[in-house]
Amino acid sequence: MPNSAPTALLSIDFDGTLVDSRRPDPILEELSDTLDSLRSQGVRWTVNTGRTVTHTMEGFVHHRLPSLPDFLIAREREVYLLNNFNRWVDLGDWNHKCEKAHVKLFRKSKKIIRAVREFVTKSTSAQFIESIEEPCGVIATHDDEMDTICRFIETIKPAAGDLHYERNSVYLRFSHRQFTKGSSLQFLAQSIGVPPSSVFAIGDSFNDVTKLRRDVADMIACPSNAVIEVKSHVIKNGGYIASSPEGEGVIEALRHFVSLGQLPQIALCEEA
Repeated sequence: MPNSAPTALLSIDFDGTLVDSRRPDPILEELSDTLDSLRSQGVRWTVNTGRTVTHTMEGFVHHRLPSLPDFLIAREREVYLLNNFNRWVDLGDWNHKCEKAHVKLFRKSKKIIRAVREFVTKSTSAQFIESIEEPCGVIATHDDEMDTICRFIETIKPAAGDLHYERNSVYLRFSHRQFTKGSSLQFLAQSIGVPPSSVFAIGDSFNDVTKLRRDVADMIACPSNAVIEVKSHVIKNGGYIASSPEGEGVIEALRHFVSLGQLPQIALCEEA
């Protein structure tokens, strides 16, 4: 970690934002150059994704990232620092607290999770996921089916309880309400001494909403391919909606906040 606090922190979703997961294309060279140039100005960045660490690294290789981010938020809740040996290590005790909270949550929520499993298996064509790494989640066959599943979950889970779910298109993961992309980003920013006014966050799907809040990041944005609900949230909270999708949209959003003086002025962010 740097000895002094970074000038800003960038939180960028991976699939559908940093890259187009439907295509094997490498990360845009202009975006990579822009991130490197901002880094030279003291800005640090993190990928903030629903992928596991292993799956994220596979994505980095697949999309040929020329350099790794400074931090990684994986599974929407685990916070890692890239050490001097290019290994992802826990940042503080956040991940330990996160794991303990989830073990307790899933033990207390067995009845609700059982009801979701029965609904998914009997009333839909979706797949209910149960594994050591992912104790409870759902993969729907299409977005409308996931909409139906989410509506069912909302009718049976306590509104004020800790049981929460993160959704990205047809994928859903149950989690603890206190450990989200937003709270994890807050912990990371506080740990490295960056205030919300100097945090930039961009994402395209439902699981990005918790970080697209002004108390988490004063600079919030989404690419043009973001789902309608995310676009509406960003507009409501005074953020920026890019006119371009994925990586081009990230560049556009970064340029926007550079023009407002909230990010360092660098030549690569100037319009051609």
